[in-house]
Amino acid sequence: MPGAGGGSFHASPGRSGSDRPGESRFPLNGPQPHGVGVLARMLLVSLALLAPVSAAEAREHLPATSAVAPAAQTPGLYSSMVNASNRLGVTLTNYGAIGNNFSGPGPSFEYPLGSGYEHLTCGGLWVGANAQDAAGAFTGVTTGYVDAPVNVAPLQFTEFTPGDGFMLGSNEPNNPSYSPGAISSLDAVALFSDVPSRVAYGGGEPHRSLGIEVRQTSLSWDWPDLEDVLFLRYTIRATAGPLSDVWVGLLTDLASGNRHSYACWPPTLGCSPIGSWYSKKWLVWDASQRLLREHYCVGVPVPSGCQLARVPPWAGVTLLTPPGAGQRLTLAAWNYGPGNTTRDEDVERYALMSAGTVQDISPALFPPGYSDPLEMIALGPFGSLVPGDSIVVTFALVAGDDVPGIQAHAASAQDFFDAGFGGPTATQVSLVDARADAAGVHLVWQLETRAASVEIERRESASGWRTLTGARPDDADRVALDDARVVPGARYGYRLVVNGAALGEVWVDVPAAPGLRLEPARPTPAGAGVTLVGSQPAPGRVHLAVFDAAGRRVATLIDGVLPAGRFDASWDGLDSSGRPSASGVYVARLVTTRGSLTRRIVLAR
Repeated sequence: MPGAGGGSFHASPGRSGSDRPGESRFPLNGPQPHGVGVLARMLLVSLALLAPVSAAEAREHLPATSAVAPAAQTPGLYSSMVNASNRLGVTLTNYGAIGNNFSGPGPSFEYPLGSGYEHLTCGGLWVGANAQDAAGAFTGVTTGYVDAPVNVAPLQFTEFTPGDGFMLGSNEPNNPSYSPGAISSLDAVALFSDVPSRVAYGGGEPHRSLGIEVRQTSLSWDWPDLEDVLFLRYTIRATAGPLSDVWVGLLTDLASGNRHSYACWPPTLGCSPIGSWYSKKWLVWDASQRLLREHYCVGVPVPSGCQLARVPPWAGVTLLTPPGAGQRLTLAAWNYGPGNTTRDEDVERYALMSAGTVQDISPALFPPGYSDPLEMIALGPFGSLVPGDSIVVTFALVAGDDVPGIQAHAASAQDFFDAGFGGPTATQVSLVDARADAAGVHLVWQLETRAASVEIERRESASGWRTLTGARPDDADRVALDDARVVPGARYGYRLVVNGAALGEVWVDVPAAPGLRLEPARPTPAGAGVTLVGSQPAPGRVHLAVFDAAGRRVATLIDGVLPAGRFDASWDGLDSSGRPSASGVYVARLVTTRGSLTRRIVLAR
């Protein structure tokens, strides 16, 4: 099916009373592709991702000058699902957006599930950084959602390109999606990237890709303490040139209303006695919890003018990942305005998300009944990322029947996050050894659990995962691979599929020339310090860092241009904050312009 044609806007006269001036209509024409979801223990809704829009009014104050033709899409790749495994019904996509922008009949962010109370028009992931591509250095932002007219599918507004469809898993043995590697009652994993570059709605310039891949993992439990929470964990990995000053944010258009009060959908001015859905929000920032919460509110004064009983619950988003050393949190808000020229270019968007300040969102600045803000929570900066490096940021959508309720649920989410989503669990797969030269790749994994079946999968940069071979663990429960079918200078991903669960993913750069070495760490096991010795055949940039078993960077040992030949570095067992690292298994990773190598470090204090 071909992609959608360009949209057109027709401004209509303003109306009096509660209606906003400058109403608009946004028809889309032509056949539309759609994504298909999967059914697994929860309501799963297949949404028409580019459904034609009727002549019903869209968001009331869309300027007539903001039309930008959407990019053509490859049919069958863009999909969405409704995660409704607890009291929240939230539309998720495999292209960085959350919510459905009221473009379909399913929940966008409904709470309690089945009540008709919706709390989010749409939202999406933002990643910004100083980057470099073939054209040189630039400041870039890749967005999953921007200010958007209602009733247009979110894929029109994303700059991400989806990878595979959703992968579902459950830690409940009686669930059809049961997987021993699952974390929650329902895990939903989606992969997407910003390569190739695509033009999205509202962009004031050609988009330049940062060169990132994103693994979006939603986690939900139906336990009493967590049934009002949906965790959103974003793992962002650099795949191209180095990135610096990375910021990660979540843009939301929180807006509560009761869909049962409207005779049509999406909600418009003429199909409800209570008028417009929008410009009726009361925003509150709870700094101690990093919680942004929103409630339905008709107008000032707050709260006596709100008519709170029309939509009783509170809903919002909380940032669970705390700022680390040298990092800051940004809370920003602006009044909805598609095509606004003050934030349609990447340098402007980066300035918004990297401000490092908490904006005043009180009713004095954004009065209900008169303003219609969108909200951004962002965290950064993260340090330099070279290809293969990852960062992880976790948010949560939360809701509650009243203020104490939503605050208690946000606290439960934070406590559960801090405890590692239920406390430490045994590692199922550890990477013991990873080496590559022009002749091939050598990998060894350690299994920590008994396996009925093990397969090894490989992925090239531009393809999906493919089974390479079956494997049988040795007497020490180790699985080894020697892969000679490689091309010097190419990059390959490997992982195990253990009892049906994909585990132990690693990416390896095959050196383009011989001579790249990283010798085993000495001594091993190490008590308080370890020495690493390497060499490279020609001058070039060298990045040598230590990572823990969860993939988090612990220390950077070398980051600079070195001459050809031997080099060495020492790790004193301290993390970047100067604290002693815990005993355990760590990985030293060497990344150069000619390839990468890893070595295992055992720290025993």
